[in-house]
Amino acid sequence: LSHPCLYLDPIHRACVYSVQGDQMRQGVESLFESLEDDDGIDGPSGSMRRIVFSREELADKVAALSTGLDDRALELLKLGIAGQAMLDNKVDPQCEYMVLFKGTDLDNLVFEIDDETGASLIASIPRSAYELYARRLRNSTASNMQSFYVNREWAETVVDIVDKEAR
Repeated sequence: LSHPCLYLDPIHRACVYSVQGDQMRQGVESLFESLEDDDGIDGPSGSMRRIVFSREELADKVAALSTGLDDRALELLKLGIAGQAMLDNKVDPQCEYMVLFKGTDLDNLVFEIDDETGASLIASIPRSAYELYARRLRNSTASNMQSFYVNREWAETVVDIVDKEAR
């Protein structure tokens, strides 16, 4: 069963809230906005705050935190992974899909792509691919764009900014 869950990571100064429903989402947004004054202060409120809508998304953010990776760069990388999977006919572009970061395996990052038909695909990507996206993000004005929602929609917006600036 899906239910709300708050994940606090004081080591990485992060807070991830899995919400249910629009009213809860709005309440958590207000809470996170009220914590912005705490960004320079040590404590559980942290400086990285995310809102997610499922336990899978929560596990994805926790995996990123536990490996010390920037979830924003991972979301950009996921766009590339999904695009390649579609080009290889491993994911139907007409289906809804989700790309989830699962963790690391040696020098590779492991992702799972699930679509609405129940099909699942594991992709192992060299860490250097992540580093490319992370470097491009760090060198972009988009690196200052903070959002409580770092997901595919966020990445689709930011990738255009990063690509234009890289030219």
